[in-house]
Amino acid sequence: MSSPGHRKNILTATYDKEGVGVAGSSDGNVLITQGFC
Repeated sequence: MSSPGHRKNILTATYDKEGVGVAGSSDGNVLITQGFC
């Protein structure tokens, strides 16, 4: 929340959907992404 750009996107009331993606790799890393629309 300390990033002005991320904070604005998170708090924008016009978003009504959220998507989350999670993927694991063979070396044990986990990648997570989040999108708003």
